[in-house]
Amino acid sequence: MTAPGPSSTPSSSLRRLPARRGSPTPARLKGSSVTVDHDRAVESSRHRAEPLTDRFELKKLLGAGGMGNVFAAEDRGLGRVVAIKQLREGLEHDVGLRRRFVLEAQVGAQLEHPNIVSLYSFERTATGAPAFAMQLVEGVTLAEYMRLAAEGPAAEREVGGEYSLKERLGTLLGVLDAIHFAHSRGVVHRDLKPENVMLGRYREVYVMDWGIARLVGEAASRALGVGVEDAFGGKDTRSPAMIAALAATLHGGVARRDMPLTKRSGDVEPLQVAEAHGDDDSPEADSATRAGEIVGTPQYMAPEQARGLVDEVGPPADQYALGLILLELATLRRARSTSSGLQALIEAVEGRSGSREDVDANTMAPALAAVLGRALQAKPKDRYPSVEALANDLRSYIRDEPVSVYDEGSARRLVRLAARRPVVTVGALGALFVAAAVLVVVGLTRTASALARHTHDLDATRRVLVTVADRAHRIDTRLSEIGAGVHAIRAATVVSLEHPETRGTLDMTAEPMLAASARAGGTGLGFARPVVSWVGKDTGTPASAQAITLGRLDPWLRETLVASLPAAVLAEPAPVRAAALARGEAELLRCFVALEDGSFVQLPGRALPAGYDARLSPWYRRGVTEPELHWTRPVADVAGKTLRLQAVAAIRAGGHFLGVTGCDLQVSALARELVLDLPGFRRAYLVTKEGKIAASEDLERRVLRPGLDPDDDLDLPSVENATLAARVAAADAGGYFEAPGDTLIVYTRLISPPWTYVAELEASRHFAAR
Repeated sequence: MTAPGPSSTPSSSLRRLPARRGSPTPARLKGSSVTVDHDRAVESSRHRAEPLTDRFELKKLLGAGGMGNVFAAEDRGLGRVVAIKQLREGLEHDVGLRRRFVLEAQVGAQLEHPNIVSLYSFERTATGAPAFAMQLVEGVTLAEYMRLAAEGPAAEREVGGEYSLKERLGTLLGVLDAIHFAHSRGVVHRDLKPENVMLGRYREVYVMDWGIARLVGEAASRALGVGVEDAFGGKDTRSPAMIAALAATLHGGVARRDMPLTKRSGDVEPLQVAEAHGDDDSPEADSATRAGEIVGTPQYMAPEQARGLVDEVGPPADQYALGLILLELATLRRARSTSSGLQALIEAVEGRSGSREDVDANTMAPALAAVLGRALQAKPKDRYPSVEALANDLRSYIRDEPVSVYDEGSARRLVRLAARRPVVTVGALGALFVAAAVLVVVGLTRTASALARHTHDLDATRRVLVTVADRAHRIDTRLSEIGAGVHAIRAATVVSLEHPETRGTLDMTAEPMLAASARAGGTGLGFARPVVSWVGKDTGTPASAQAITLGRLDPWLRETLVASLPAAVLAEPAPVRAAALARGEAELLRCFVALEDGSFVQLPGRALPAGYDARLSPWYRRGVTEPELHWTRPVADVAGKTLRLQAVAAIRAGGHFLGVTGCDLQVSALARELVLDLPGFRRAYLVTKEGKIAASEDLERRVLRPGLDPDDDLDLPSVENATLAARVAAADAGGYFEAPGDTLIVYTRLISPPWTYVAELEASRHFAAR
């Protein structure tokens, strides 16, 4: 995922909703049925919010639909990146759409499950439209995952490959668990499809988009939408044959259903059934859920859902959709037409689905075909009794165990027993078939060994991926916290400049400096107070009003530096923290602010050369051209002794540029955080979007040399492995692969900055001998 960029929607558009006054809502224990308060939803969506301090800064548009848009945003208060879904501009006055949007938030917020995207808070835009903040999942949709699997080399779809059958089927287990959980709380999703399932960096699974969910047994849930019949105008009493005739008239033919899951010219993405007045000719109309779409996607509808039998659309309908997704995962072919939404609806009415042969012309195993057959029964009562039962059978199949809906016979059970207990099997066969014992032993041993190696490799890979993901998250969080400190300094600067009446005077007494230190490029440091400079200071020019203002930023600069001390030191009294700062124990080297008139302040203070003008510094020029907070490539200090990364942000108020603020982070301090406690760990490093190494334990030794000009770009080393370089350039979210020299490379992309964390380990310490 690329770095979040400036959004066309102003960050000031999001404001918090005030608490609703009135009678208290009865407490509801976690785990009880989901409920919605329709009157409260409508009232809340109409309520006028009082102006409050902006909490979210919108970064980039992640997706757009007919009813809502989703943005990546930064929560300034908590210093984390979230997703913001808001009703599209111009629709906030549509009571029905606003009501459905608010109800989606109410339902989603009550479904707390590891495989369901978490909702954080309900918000309001400046125009009065409802919005909500939710977990930002970085990864790919299940549809994109299946496309990659279908287009990849056939070897990757074989046993042990990245897209092997059981690996693909395993991605559905989290979805099944989430939907079973929702059903147990009385919620039917009604729009399950690969586009509404996200896979995280390490195949974490999340179900999204509960916009047309139905609360089973609640009559008011009909207010969420009308039946499919309204898409055709009135109650649909036509037979499937009549619908087919209408389809032929409108579309002139029948689309094939066995196309592989690859995007081709002329293909149409899965369509949503919409009301007759819900036309949308926009480019994204084919794949987005548009205003007026009511009961799901024809390509994944159960027959009762396609016929508009609203009262019969319950948990079995979700199970049917999951069965179609399972079919596509197994075959990597479309289950229904993608070239005509109406053709797909006809297939749904008739209960038709695609071929059981995969893209490599392999026939589906009988046990898996039986599982699919049960989930895709035309009548709801003939399907599995619950999604949990479907999940149990799928888990059994993945584990190579019997499934409840298929009698595999005695021979197959014996083979399975042999694979599990090769020693017992060898003894029995040796007594019965002495002549053939050697051949049987060899075959069974190889099978058992292959299965054992595959299981070992999967477990080892998951352990490594979880460890790497945890460390990447820790680094991401730390860099986000530093970014939050820069935002706080920026806000304090704006407030100080806007209230000159409290400016005060500037303390011009000499700042006591500590001994010269490599941390400061060989100069002394002062932590007693910030050092303020301005153009002409060394020639006797009086301090400007803005320079005096910068002297008031001491608490903000100091607090940001202190926050980068080790956790153990932060718990100590202020004098201990101050001493730790002086000893150089903080991750940050300095915090600074430079204004457009040449005024400059930094903490810790240090002697500046005569005629120093911060506006000529590379970081200031970057702040002028980059309006959002960003991290620079490593730069050297003036003495060429240390490397630092700079978090820099422009200071703006009322649309005017005022200056630049930022902090310097020691590369060596960040490099220590990259190291993993894993067997066979070799090294770890951060890679920029351009494929350059931005942080590693040996980076300073490799690039620093006497006489370096701190204003020049360093000659950073490039990524050596061609495969890794290609994946970084493609902004791959994360993954792993084996490289020459017994090397396992695991990588994951950070959010802020958009760099990639890479760890290299000994492959033989994690994979069974081949």
